[in-house]
Amino acid sequence: MRLRRPNNYEVLGLTEVATAQQIKAAFRRLALKHHPDRNSGDLAAEQAFKLINAAQAILSDDAKRAEYDSELTRERQAARAASNLARIAERARATRAKKVADEAASAARFLERLRSTAPKGRAIPPPTPVPAAVATSSGWGGLFVAAVGLGLVAAAASSKSDSWDANTGRYRGADGRFTSG
Repeated sequence: MRLRRPNNYEVLGLTEVATAQQIKAAFRRLALKHHPDRNSGDLAAEQAFKLINAAQAILSDDAKRAEYDSELTRERQAARAASNLARIAERARATRAKKVADEAASAARFLERLRSTAPKGRAIPPPTPVPAAVATSSGWGGLFVAAVGLGLVAAAASSKSDSWDANTGRYRGADGRFTSG
């Protein structure tokens, strides 16, 4: 990350519409205040004096000042664009989260309909917790997450190598035998 350099107008205590006379007067006033001969041994005053001289060198030359002003404008536009991009990304995250929540609610309604219309003796698998890494997906992935979270795709999200046997309502291990989980 690039360190922010001081704004030359702020160094001299001026606005961007300052005239040449105002720049000259501000420079003289601050140069007298922070001059190394008046503040011997004061490193802060020496650094301030260097900043004041650099700012005056840029702002007193019309060509350098025009280039500096256009650079300031570009930096502000870049900052504004970054801010807009961050706001758009946040809005997209909120929209995606709402979409996933809507898909989960739809899948929950579907599961309730399945459970209420399931024939006697036919078990619907218990819900499987949704992994946090998968919960941020959207689109069909969000629907899959909702289905996993509601137990519709229990075998796919099981942390074990067990698979759900819908005919018996029990889990089978990798070897084909029923497991206790």
